[in-house]
Amino acid sequence: MLSKQFQSLWPMDPDGMFVHVTGPRGVGKTIFTLTTGAQPDRMAVFDGEASAALANRQIKCKVYHNLIPEFADKFGPEGRDIQFYQYVDDLIEGLPDDAFDVLVFDNILRFEAGLVQYVEANITKFGISQSQLRGMPGMKWGPIKSLYQNTIVGWHRKAGMVLVTTPIGQDWVGGRPSGTWSPKGKDVLEWLTSLRVWLKFAPGRNEPAGLVLKDRVCQYEIDPIKGVVPILVLPQRIEPCTWGRIRQYMEEPADRNNPTKEETLSNDEWAIMKGILPEDKILQLRVIELQLEEEARERDNLLVKNGRRKPDNEMFGGDPDALFSAADGLGVNRDKVIEIAGTEDISEVEWGTLWEGVLLELTKNS
Repeated sequence: MLSKQFQSLWPMDPDGMFVHVTGPRGVGKTIFTLTTGAQPDRMAVFDGEASAALANRQIKCKVYHNLIPEFADKFGPEGRDIQFYQYVDDLIEGLPDDAFDVLVFDNILRFEAGLVQYVEANITKFGISQSQLRGMPGMKWGPIKSLYQNTIVGWHRKAGMVLVTTPIGQDWVGGRPSGTWSPKGKDVLEWLTSLRVWLKFAPGRNEPAGLVLKDRVCQYEIDPIKGVVPILVLPQRIEPCTWGRIRQYMEEPADRNNPTKEETLSNDEWAIMKGILPEDKILQLRVIELQLEEEARERDNLLVKNGRRKPDNEMFGGDPDALFSAADGLGVNRDKVIEIAGTEDISEVEWGTLWEGVLLELTKNS
């Protein structure tokens, strides 16, 4: 249950909000999580980067765990991620229920890694045998998602609002950095969040700007004809991105049809919001992929020549349907593959060259 003081700050009830904050290092994710308006004696902070240590010496949260030295003292430098997960899970589970307005976990990535290790080590508890896991390693992801979801939902027994942070990280293609970035963290964070914000440096401001990646912060009106009508409260871009500004939007929702300058997304920000890349970046990535394919082709040809590798027509297990399916997954349909091959019987052509043609088709469509 939220304290009356905290609840009084909010035009909309924040009880049950789960917030994921991402962004580059140094942008202000920790400050954002500590400045919701909750009083320190109603805050529980689990600090996985020692980023809030200095702040806590001043504000003195009711519960504060500097997890890096605490974990090292208990498990030594060889402590594993699975032990980190179990250690922090026990700490949070040991908190009294309904004792906090805000619970912060900054940064949650090592906890995630340990949770994955825990499921792998205890897979039989989830109804999957070790032999099944060896045969189909992907079976572990169902239990991982379920356990992660149940864990986060359980944290709301301790605090009305839960905030977690992750950094952004560079995307990789074919073992090489792509030059593009995306939020780190498991998909569960995206599914469960009430609010997901990407903080960005804002020139000329101390506070960051924020891109609202996901927003369940809505008001609802009852229309006699349309029924329940949601009103989106937040704009897609908030500058400055502070909790005070967010509460202002709750009081007076943004007009998304007529955004202000501070609410207007740049082209790069639009790309982030839509989960896609600009066309020039897509083309760049696909050119990299083609270069990697060509390098691999040269190595493979040498291996075939030396009798150390099967010829390219045994790609995809020699199954034409598998090749068609792989191409279709990239957006190149069966008819286009046949057109590239120049024959309906693709077994008559060299598959390495055919697959290169499929990848070239991707660059034409970008």
